[in-house]
Amino acid sequence: MAQKTAKNSAKTDIVQTLQNARETALRRLDRRECSAADMQKYLTRKGFQPELAEQAVHELIGRRYIDDERFSRMMIRHHSSAGKGPRYIQQKLREKGIKLEVNHIQETLQEVSNVSEADQIKKWISRRYSSSIGDPTEMRKAIQSLMRKGFSYSSIRQVMNQLGSEKVDEDLSDETDENQDL
Repeated sequence: MAQKTAKNSAKTDIVQTLQNARETALRRLDRRECSAADMQKYLTRKGFQPELAEQAVHELIGRRYIDDERFSRMMIRHHSSAGKGPRYIQQKLREKGIKLEVNHIQETLQEVSNVSEADQIKKWISRRYSSSIGDPTEMRKAIQSLMRKGFSYSSIRQVMNQLGSEKVDEDLSDETDENQDL
């Protein structure tokens, strides 16, 4: 009899702990959207056992409270509206536990914002460097800045050629090729 009571008590404790994990996760989701991996890390940091955290996350995924596709679209929308490129967005998504290829991010960018990568680059260049499009030094700065924002060199170069800054120093392509390998 005492053994049954101990087993029931242990089951009750596990059920209660799982309920606490779900409630903690729901409070977090009240404040902001999370990926499944991000939520699992959060629950583990809050002191829940990894198995219980995983179980709670799976239940919330089943109820569609956590949806990595929805989360990734939100992140893509947010970062693209802040002028960030596909590679930057890919890195931020990886930090949140979501692995997407750059071309998938570009497709989603097209769907979400109806703005292509080239249009984002053109907008940024026209806003920052409209008066100095032919100046090689300024264009070098623009290329480096755009690459830090997560845009590919080939996309930047293509836009610059369209804008008429085709005569940027030859050493520029050598310099950016080295940076692209990093």
